[in-house]
Amino acid sequence: MFDEIIALNKKNPDLDGIRFEVMDIRALSGTRAYDIVVQNAVMGRFNDEKFVMAVGSLSKKVKQRGWFFAFDWYHPFEQQLSIIEKSKEHPEGLELHYRSFSSVRLLLQQHGFGNVEFYHFAIPIDLEKPEHPEDIRTYTIQATTGERLNFRGTLFQPWCHLRAQKTG
Repeated sequence: MFDEIIALNKKNPDLDGIRFEVMDIRALSGTRAYDIVVQNAVMGRFNDEKFVMAVGSLSKKVKQRGWFFAFDWYHPFEQQLSIIEKSKEHPEGLELHYRSFSSVRLLLQQHGFGNVEFYHFAIPIDLEKPEHPEDIRTYTIQATTGERLNFRGTLFQPWCHLRAQKTG
């Protein structure tokens, strides 16, 4: 899957000169430091220990004034939520973690990141609710405001973009 995504991005002339690498964010390897690290829907599956490990790894590998971008489950409430989702696709259980803006911001700041911003992700399309209760996947419900709300099974998914700059 990642090879296909990278190949598609390499064809984009606007991205000419950018090197793409797939790595384990918990242990970014090599001696190279990076201008930008992008994480897509991964850290929401890390328990607190692995989450701290990933942020520490980022801190060591993102260049001064470089950027970390993430797309994951972050929310504005002072609430941390961890669940084990068992489903047809994950009978052994899938660990999911929903973290607050303030806790993530504090951890990033403790590891030398500043200018931490969170942006709510408003999905621009309707995703159909699964027909069968055993099909656990993302779907949308339209609120009275017209906004599409993302759900996975019974849970609201607070998809969010995060941007943080290495400042310290």
